[in-house]
Amino acid sequence: MAFTASERSICNKMVFDFDTLIAPIRAGKGSIRSATSDIQGYLNTTSFASEAQINSAINDFEQNVEDNLPDTSELEEIAHLIANCDYLSDFAPAGIVASSITSAVNKIDDFANNIGTTYPEFNLGNLVSSINDLLFGNIPGGDAIKSLFQKADKLINCLSAYCGGEYPSQISSFTTTMNSLYSDMNIVSDPVSPNYGNYNLSKLYSQASTSAANQSKVNSIITSIDSSKSSAVSKISSVVSGLKTYI
Repeated sequence: MAFTASERSICNKMVFDFDTLIAPIRAGKGSIRSATSDIQGYLNTTSFASEAQINSAINDFEQNVEDNLPDTSELEEIAHLIANCDYLSDFAPAGIVASSITSAVNKIDDFANNIGTTYPEFNLGNLVSSINDLLFGNIPGGDAIKSLFQKADKLINCLSAYCGGEYPSQISSFTTTMNSLYSDMNIVSDPVSPNYGNYNLSKLYSQASTSAANQSKVNSIITSIDSSKSSAVSKISSVVSGLKTYI
């Protein structure tokens, strides 16, 4: 069957969509490459603390985070503070709390970096967490770069399967661009891998000959930081909903 004008118009759309689709990936490339360089430095130079020390530091970190997050049981106190503060009273209460997500995440970063002055593993973990924020869109308003990588791959696959006869140069160019981005940003590119689109920390562990025990310590820190950010977003969102009803 001949390639129709209607089919060609859809293929043209995909061609023109590509640059827009990967623009946020390109925008995040510098940050991820810089973080990767720092991560490699920590992996190569850190004298890792004991598991007990790291677990104790994680507990301290999580308690600090918990002490700085709002709670739906304190709606009256939050509303009272906003109503009686001249500066805050000029804003919508729910909007004030919603906008505090960014400051809460920044505070979490501060807590991790403060502990990092004693345990550099926390600096390492926080760097990986910051990359995860970019990849998964953990912070409201952020681009989920992982999904954009996957969408771009789907676009190329569709061009190859249905439009390849007329777009070989674009398919080749797009494929080269994606391969370069995956490599430069240390992202898993294999679509059959369970880690497809994730940051390839395992590769950096291998390059630095990091022991399994030390990998486990760092992974625990990353999980704690990521979970704390997720908890912050969830709690603040719940308080926003509660305030709207309360007020």
